[in-house]
Amino acid sequence: MGHQHVTAALYAEAADLDDVTTMQHIDVNTWLPGDILTKADRMSMAHSLELRVPFLDRGVFEVMSRLPDRLKVPAGSRTTKYALRRALAGIVPDFITDRPKLGFPTPARRWLRTELAEWAHHVLSTSGAGHLIDLEYGHELLKQHERGDADNARKLWILLSFSLWHGIFVDGSVVPALPERRPVRWAGGDGGSPAVTAAGPRL
Repeated sequence: MGHQHVTAALYAEAADLDDVTTMQHIDVNTWLPGDILTKADRMSMAHSLELRVPFLDRGVFEVMSRLPDRLKVPAGSRTTKYALRRALAGIVPDFITDRPKLGFPTPARRWLRTELAEWAHHVLSTSGAGHLIDLEYGHELLKQHERGDADNARKLWILLSFSLWHGIFVDGSVVPALPERRPVRWAGGDGGSPAVTAAGPRL
């Protein structure tokens, strides 16, 4: 059974839709709930943050779902969020409406060539996942990356993430240092408002 079985039914549902709307239908039913929204929810809740996703508001979604594809991705163009850019023209500065789409990148490429290189070698050297992945090959990828012979940042980040996950949750060789938490001091008796609500880590 190939990977197509995951999306086959969704493609069948979108048989009469244009290409852009078809891909949106697939994303809404797979990528959003199974990837980016899941990650956002876990990370925000782990730090006691209440996250809101305004573009997924039901009213906004219902309006945007009726837009013709020419207002989503104009013919012959690679411009994304076209309708939103047009709607905000003259309201926000041009350098914002005209800039390319940008996610939440980290400078992992540079980090793994500089301040995180030694740490990355240490993670690979002490990982207990050698029976599952080729750690020596990982070291070689890292050396190539450090020398500038190749850009192995994505491969290395996945490899390091797996090694840390394995160390924490499988063999127990990695014990994360948990942040110190300050106690909550309540003002008054029952039902009083908290005088100190700093339940997060000391900064």
